Parts: sequence; structure tokens; C-alpha cells
Amino acid sequence: MRVKGRSRRTPLLIALAVLLVAANVWWFGHERPAGEAPSFELADGSDQGRHSVATGISRAEIEAAPLYDLESRRWTVNGRAVTNLQAHLLTAPGSALSGRFLIARLPAEATTDDVRRVLLDLVERRICLVALPDATDPMAINVRRIVSVRNDAGRVVSCPS
Repeated sequence: MRVKGRSRRTPLLIALAVLLVAANVWWFGHERPAGEAPSFELADGSDQGRHSVATGISRAEIEAAPLYDLESRRWTVNGRAVTNLQAHLLTAPGSALSGRFLIARLPAEATTDDVRRVLLDLVERRICLVALPDATDPMAINVRRIVSVRNDAGRVVSCPS
């Protein structure tokens, strides 16, 4: 063992320490590619939290809401085609929403892609607040703000308001 001077291992240990620091910087600082964006993104549509906006929605309003026909890709009310969804927008009583919302009914067999298609249709119509009744419990309804939806080409489309 040497007491005076430098050890032969010192440069090796310094090189190893620098290599470990560089590896840590690369591992934790390197930006990994983001995974594919989700098919759609929804946010809470109220200031008071979940279920607060939907408390004033009646069963009659839910049953009278437009239904999206998956085969023809159009909206219907009582079996008749509807082109103007603006007439079916609602305002929740006593809510702090900055706009009106649409109750969008879907058939029970609707898939995630069907929901994406419905949300894309609403975004294209500039309707950004939507209430989607639960298929198993239609009274379990939440008003959500559509943040973004993937179109058929895979591009993310954001809701304008």
C-alpha cells in the first residue's frame, strides 16, 4: 500500500464515477417516447366534483335525449333523425357550468370506439360538455368536458371551448 502519491486505481475510480453519473443523467433525464394518446380524454365538467351537476337531471330528460345510431352514424330522438343537437342542450339547475351540455345516449352494446366516434361527432359540432348515461344504471350520469378525441386518421382533435 502506498502512502505517498496517487494510487494506480484513482483514475479508474474517477472514470467509473463519471460513467455512473453520465448513466444516471441519461436514464433519468432522457425523454422516453410518449405512448400513444388515448382514444379520447374527458374531464370533470363541474366545479363541485363528480355527480354534482347531474343531480337535477330527471329520468324523463334522459329518456328524451338523443340516441346515437351506431349503424347509420346519426342521432335520433324517438326513432326520428335529428340534425340540430343544439335544441337538445340542457343547463343543469344551480350549476357553475360555463355552457350547456348534451345527454348523449348510446346503445348498451356500444364499444370504446363507438364512444370515440360519438365524442368526435360532438366535437365537430362544437359541443364540449356531454353527459353519458351508464348502460347498466341510466340514472348514474356525469357531465364531462370533452378534452380531446382521436379522429379516424389517428390525429388528436381538441374541443374548441
